Amino acid sequence: MLKKLNTIDYIKLRNLPGELLPVLLPADIMGSSHIKIDKENNAVILSGSFEETAPVKKFILNLEKEYGETKPVKIDLSFITVEELIKLLPRRLQKIQITKAGNNSSFIIEASRDRTKDFLSFVRMIDTSSNDVALPLKYIRADELFKTLPPSIGKNNVKKSTDPNLIFFKGSKEKLELFKRDLVYLDKPVPQIKYELLVVQYQRSRNKDFSLSVKNSIRKTGTGTTILGALGNLVNLNLDIVSLFGYRFAIDLNAKLNDAQARILADTTLNGLTGEKISFQNTNTYRYRDMEIDPDTGKAAPSGVTREITSGLLISLNGWVSGDEMITMNVKSTISKRGADVSRESGNPPTTSEKIINTHIRTLSGKPVVIGGLFQQEKDVSYQKTPLLGSIPVIGKLFSSSIETFENTELVIYIVPRIEYPDRQKRSVDTFFASCYQTFFSGGRIWK
Repeated sequence: MLKKLNTIDYIKLRNLPGELLPVLLPADIMGSSHIKIDKENNAVILSGSFEETAPVKKFILNLEKEYGETKPVKIDLSFITVEELIKLLPRRLQKIQITKAGNNSSFIIEASRDRTKDFLSFVRMIDTSSNDVALPLKYIRADELFKTLPPSIGKNNVKKSTDPNLIFFKGSKEKLELFKRDLVYLDKPVPQIKYELLVVQYQRSRNKDFSLSVKNSIRKTGTGTTILGALGNLVNLNLDIVSLFGYRFAIDLNAKLNDAQARILADTTLNGLTGEKISFQNTNTYRYRDMEIDPDTGKAAPSGVTREITSGLLISLNGWVSGDEMITMNVKSTISKRGADVSRESGNPPTTSEKIINTHIRTLSGKPVVIGGLFQQEKDVSYQKTPLLGSIPVIGKLFSSSIETFENTELVIYIVPRIEYPDRQKRSVDTFFASCYQTFFSGGRIWK
């Protein structure tokens, strides 16, 4: 008779996960033989009399209804992060699953209506801000700061103002202190590099002897007359040759400049921020017209097309500063020369020659870098003829001559990169002479 009164119910769960029933149902019910969980089909099997299964079935259906009303809700925090919120959650809300939504200030929860309302009430109480604080920026702009925000804050904590060097902070006092600490390392001036550039072209002719006997004779002690005579060509240079390379090199270079054995092609100072590419160009641009060969006559005639050929010196620099005041540079130098213009005779544009150096250098601030090896051979053709007689066809060749000379040159680039400090000023001419005087009169002894 008792077996006839037993019933079997198969309850299919649609919203409530079957794995949660052992936690939600009382322990004595889960431990009895009247309830079994079908995990594969997410269902519950109840067996027993009506008095035994009816309360359990009603309780499960109520849970199913409660979980059926849950909806996902996205919450955006304004002043605290998701990690900070999780640490502050009370025990009653810690069971709610929190899923981050892309950034550190947004997340998604899925709970019943009452639990969601309780959760939102707690968030409104915690996610509060202190008064807005104006923070002036000393060296960087607000746009640059927003590109590299520190991990201690989010975009919701800072706002721009009409002044590009002023921002407003919203958040707790703890976050404000963390942001101020990080701002000390971020709000710094970008290092600036000053490149002192000197380009010298040396003549390497075989017909002349350019050896120099370095000798310094000072006629009157304590005056700069002799120093001016020995270094007169170097006084107006931006590069301090004496301090960087020594007085022997300075006297040798000055003598070669006097004898036209060396020529200054560039003497300039370039300034750029770390990581910024700058360039120096000293070139000549030649314009010519394309020539066309007349198919009937075979003669070359100018066309309406004009072309350009640029030749000369081009130097590009890209340096950046490391923490130990070392400067790393990418240096690219190109020297090009235009050949003879043969467009009128052959219809072809003039030829060009190029020498290129591309190097990577790391040096201390103020230490000179010398780049050489840009050799070039220049051909010079000069014509001489006897007036009138030299112009006679055929016979005129007996009264005219041409002389070809070849001149080998080497281009040497001197670069002195310096990390620029605002408190340093450019030395005056008097300071230059004082430096030279100390070099020549080391310890009161005269160099000869």
